[in-house]
Amino acid sequence: MRNLGSTLGVPIHVFGPETHMTAIVNMGLGKSAVPEIRRNDSIPSLFSLGQSESGEAVGSNSIAEVAVEAEKEAGKAAEKGGVAPSLSDGEELECGKKPLFSSKTRAIIWGMQPRAVQGMLDFDHVCRREFPSVEAMIYPFSGNHRQKFYWGHKEVLVPVYKEMSEAMQRHPDADVLVNFASLRSAYESTLETLKYEQIRCVAIIAEGIPENLTKKMNKMAKEKGVAIVGPATVGGVKAGCFKIGNTAGMLDNVISSKLYRPGCVAYVSRSGGMSNELNNMIARSANGVFEGVAIGGDRYPGTTFIDHVLRFHGNPREIGRA
Repeated sequence: MRNLGSTLGVPIHVFGPETHMTAIVNMGLGKSAVPEIRRNDSIPSLFSLGQSESGEAVGSNSIAEVAVEAEKEAGKAAEKGGVAPSLSDGEELECGKKPLFSSKTRAIIWGMQPRAVQGMLDFDHVCRREFPSVEAMIYPFSGNHRQKFYWGHKEVLVPVYKEMSEAMQRHPDADVLVNFASLRSAYESTLETLKYEQIRCVAIIAEGIPENLTKKMNKMAKEKGVAIVGPATVGGVKAGCFKIGNTAGMLDNVISSKLYRPGCVAYVSRSGGMSNELNNMIARSANGVFEGVAIGGDRYPGTTFIDHVLRFHGNPREIGRA
């Protein structure tokens, strides 16, 4: 909206949760001055034109083709200093474990959630990832096909599989599954996911899964060394690397919260709304978020506050924790 006002020459003032409603009314009535909002114009510029950064026309590619192109360019980017080596790229933490997410994380989405997938791809593009984080989708109520999304201004085709076994076989690099199944099938689909050793993390969005089933699911995941985020979660985000589903909201909120590059503050919360508030407050009060996880509102979350705090403690890059 701010960009629209600037383009049209119309003074449009946009405020979010950082400003109280009564303060906005006072400004509208002219009783108080309208503060200047700091803008981030460099990041949205990638989306403002119908062409790539190099000015070339954009076309349609599959996710696999985009990944291949990224691998070819990776060496050039490293020589120019475009990719800085860090723990985000998969190095082990002090505790000997790999980070939960990194800039190389690849995810499979269970369920037909085009808005969430497009949000993840927009986040990837604005973070300048080498390739999209969404590897494939699973939707058991239709045959195999491809779904069109956008990688910046370029069209990409994400494969959709009817069977989870085929998706896992064709995409062995995927190590995260985002489960958008309803409470009626989330338990069964998660148990099926735990059969595949390549999966290191499962995010369960559904709420209301029976508690006895949740406890069984959590026990099995712990035995297999799989981290479960949820149930009843919006997900989590690692700034500049990866986000789960609808975490952090729309692209303008990602940019205003500076989630397109890593900060040094990590947090754990229960709700998605509180996570958004923390993203905003940390961006304004510190140099930004390093990683944030919403463990979910159900009684028996797959991972607890202390699980993530201990994980953060093993990472020397995070100097603040909330």
